Amino acid sequence: MKLCQFLELENLKFKKALFDACVELVQEKDFKHITINEVLGRADLNRGIFYLHFADKYDMMDSFENEMIEKIEAWAREYTLADSAKEHFIFMNFHK
Repeated sequence: MKLCQFLELENLKFKKALFDACVELVQEKDFKHITINEVLGRADLNRGIFYLHFADKYDMMDSFENEMIEKIEAWAREYTLADSAKEHFIFMNFHK
């Protein structure tokens, strides 16, 4: 495995651990009352790596929201293209 692939994989693991920890904590209390230390403790990560990626907990949540929006938009594009292709095929098949 190349170094950049390894680093990308580690970054994904890091973000997933943070996201999972946030989801758990938000079920227990309001986000405004959650501290970085609680998130990191739940995710079993250290502060140094957190601050390499994010300025604060709000920056982290913005990042999560942006990733979710990108995934939803990608899904919507695929769904729309698939539906459109299916409709064209049905139309062409009907008008042989």
